Amino acid sequence: MLKPLCVTLIATFLFVVPEVYAHTYLDSTNPSDGSTITQDLQTISLNYSGIIEQGSTFSVRTSSGSEIPLDSITVHEGVLSGTFASPLPNDTYTVEWDSISQDGHPLSGSFSFTVNRP
Repeated sequence: MLKPLCVTLIATFLFVVPEVYAHTYLDSTNPSDGSTITQDLQTISLNYSGIIEQGSTFSVRTSSGSEIPLDSITVHEGVLSGTFASPLPNDTYTVEWDSISQDGHPLSGSFSFTVNRP
């Protein structure tokens, strides 16, 4: 009787606890890292595996290092989005992001993409 109960408790612990204590991470981006965009691009989105907090942000730099100002930036649950006043011109861009997971854990990183419209 005690052995089945112990096995059940251990199995429950192994399945539930890692999910509760797992940190949020960047799941995907649009555009994706290393991609080449051949149409107008006016919005960048970062999709996280969990909820992120207000104060999360990102910046976008051209191949020469100039920062492209964002017209607006929004945080909604696990998505961080930024829009530009006009579509990005042809160039290679680097996105540097700093986010705060719901548990207060700081997150940061970067990715790049190229815009090559006709």
